[in-house]
Amino acid sequence: MNDIKLTRKELFDLVWSEPMLTLAKRYDVSDVGLRKICKKLNVLLPKMGHWAKIKFGKVSYVPKYKDDFSVKQEVIIYPGKGEKFRKDDREAEIQKEIESDPHINLKIPKRLTRPDKLIESAYKTLHEQKPYQRDGGLVSSRFNGLDISVSPENISRALRFCDTLIKAIRAIGGDIRIGWKATYANIGGEDLKIKIREKLTSEKVIEPPFSWASTIYHKTGILSFRIDESQGKEWKDGKLMIEDQILQIFTKLILLGRKAKERRIEWEKERAKEAEREQIRKEWEQRQEKELLDFKGLLKKAERFRQTQMLRIYIDAFKEYSVNNGAMNEEIENWVSWAQKKADWYDPFIESPDELLKNVNRETLSNKKKQTCWDNYFP
Repeated sequence: MNDIKLTRKELFDLVWSEPMLTLAKRYDVSDVGLRKICKKLNVLLPKMGHWAKIKFGKVSYVPKYKDDFSVKQEVIIYPGKGEKFRKDDREAEIQKEIESDPHINLKIPKRLTRPDKLIESAYKTLHEQKPYQRDGGLVSSRFNGLDISVSPENISRALRFCDTLIKAIRAIGGDIRIGWKATYANIGGEDLKIKIREKLTSEKVIEPPFSWASTIYHKTGILSFRIDESQGKEWKDGKLMIEDQILQIFTKLILLGRKAKERRIEWEKERAKEAEREQIRKEWEQRQEKELLDFKGLLKKAERFRQTQMLRIYIDAFKEYSVNNGAMNEEIENWVSWAQKKADWYDPFIESPDELLKNVNRETLSNKKKQTCWDNYFP
């Protein structure tokens, strides 16, 4: 059987479509190995009893697929052997881009030439400081400039390295931003925290007359460059000096910047979807609220109509009673006329105007708020 390449999404769909044992047998790998693959890719697996419920026609929860760019997005399964993750070949592509770009110069000079303004500021800060031997004898510019902490002997190395790297970052349209005790390389609009340090060793010493131990640090002369990001990395002097690793460092910066941008775009898409869902939910709630208000208004008008009919029946009955009993006179006639006008005012189909009741709410039969001259200024 040929090697099988799966994306994280394809693997997710597979493990939620068939039992793990069935899939393992199909791809000629152990179910334990297949579970390990899912764990490495952070793929959620069905809980115990899921497939039993499906078998007997019961409903079982199936989650929605969620992106996770903090893990590898592809895996290669070798039938009979196991799995092998596909290495992110974008680093090789980025290196080719760097090497073919005539504007990028990663060759570190033996002396500073036309240094960046940030390098000039760091040069001044580092040379003005007095090293504190107890803390390794380092000097630092991280409090008001580039995040550099080295011994005086390594100032030149650190500055020449940083100057070359900063100029390369600017050559691709990036920038360097100074934050509070931190330096950020802005690649493609994304900030990556960077710093250069000299490695220290520690020693516990007991100083009389005290009986407790204190820690003294010693400089090593070993420089390190670190990208403090979720998928960051550190390079340090070893078989190769950090100057000889600047291509790998610059490549990693570009790669992490692009990955950070991809994650941000995905996050923004998800936020936009969530905002759209929230807007739909709010509009639906507003429609429900309006529907309920309209219905309550309908009930009130229906109740007014019923009460108006009762009024008219009562007025007609009173008039008939007065006539039949010979009690009809001018006063009763006036009252009947007044009552009929009030019924017309209250009737939801007529709502005749009434000068004395113009400030009365027909629904609540209470006075409306009286408007004053101040209402125009404080509505």
